[in-house]
Amino acid sequence: MKIKAFDFWSIIHFLLGIVFAFIFLIINFPFWISLIIFLMIAIIWEIIEKVFDKEFYNVALKETIWNHITDVVFSALGFLISWKILSSF
Repeated sequence: MKIKAFDFWSIIHFLLGIVFAFIFLIINFPFWISLIIFLMIAIIWEIIEKVFDKEFYNVALKETIWNHITDVVFSALGFLISWKILSSF
């Protein structure tokens, strides 16, 4: 079975972006520094996930590179949308 680029975890990554934006706004970090730190965390996590793929998943459920890319994209979208909404308050 092949995992597609979008799955249940894409929603979780989007929500995680919202949580991180909220945290960075609470501690009053500037936008660009917050975004860079968050993207670094998201990308490093996906690299770790890819490197240790066999440890995290059954071989039949191996994630594709497109899934890792969309995980970072959905994380960034959650972060950007929530930053825009939350920073207006």
